[in-house]
Amino acid sequence: EAASECVCRSHPCWNDKGERHECRQEQFPILRYREEEDDLDQVRPVCECFMKLVKEDHATGDSELSGTGADWDNEFAAPDDYYNSDEF
Repeated sequence: EAASECVCRSHPCWNDKGERHECRQEQFPILRYREEEDDLDQVRPVCECFMKLVKEDHATGDSELSGTGADWDNEFAAPDDYYNSDEF
């Protein structure tokens, strides 16, 4: 960081102990990597699929995804089984 150089590397979820994670659900297309500590303060990697981000036109209230049949009231709500209840 001190030298202000860029570092290129592959997504950590593309090789998670030999497994390549992918996001195949249309509502959750973004592969996200994070780390969390368990009860023993051990860091564990977490690969998860994150919801798509929708840009809204504030002037008209329209969304880029309008007309796709999406349920806009629930667009940013995760399914009940998406998160492990122990995580929160």
